[in-house]
Amino acid sequence: MLELIDSLDRIAVLLIHNDLDSKWLDWVMPIVRNPLASLPLYFWVLTLVMRNAKEHYVSFMILSIVLIALTDLGSASLFKPWFARLRPLHDPFLKQYLRYLVEPGGEYSFPSSHAANHFGISFLWYRLLKDWTSRKHYWLFAWASIICYAQVYVGKHYPTDILVGMLYGAFVAFVVYGFYKRFVFVQVPKSNSENVSTASSIAIENNSNG
Repeated sequence: MLELIDSLDRIAVLLIHNDLDSKWLDWVMPIVRNPLASLPLYFWVLTLVMRNAKEHYVSFMILSIVLIALTDLGSASLFKPWFARLRPLHDPFLKQYLRYLVEPGGEYSFPSSHAANHFGISFLWYRLLKDWTSRKHYWLFAWASIICYAQVYVGKHYPTDILVGMLYGAFVAFVVYGFYKRFVFVQVPKSNSENVSTASSIAIENNSNG
């Protein structure tokens, strides 16, 4: 089974890198995967938080940092050395058929740290923004998906590297978000708030009548 998956991965990389390539993608994809290219988006999300949920700004920053630390530590420091799967650009067979659009980078590829980080952040930010602004920012997943595709396009990762990285990032985001909702973010239910308001009103009326 693992051999079949590995063969399909190799076929997919060769197909994307040689048959689905184009000059403009050769120029765009290395930029897309560069963390600096996402800086405007990060600032825009921070602006959304400051405008719509300023009281949660500190929590937003802390949760984001914790998530990135966990996804990066797990994917880069634990799983990659353990599985020791060579990147396509380091693979003795594949590298002769691939174009070097970026530096090969680290030796191992499984799972993708880019996928873990960006999908983890996407899931976390989607849930937080939904809670704080009542808006569903689905575009976060499109952004993460484009970055992940760029990783395969430039030969840094196989599709299964991306898939497992996405699942790991989503899992970490689920844990971080769950911890936040359980132990940090306490929201008074609407019914309780109404009962408190009603009780306060009754007390005020009684005092006035007295």
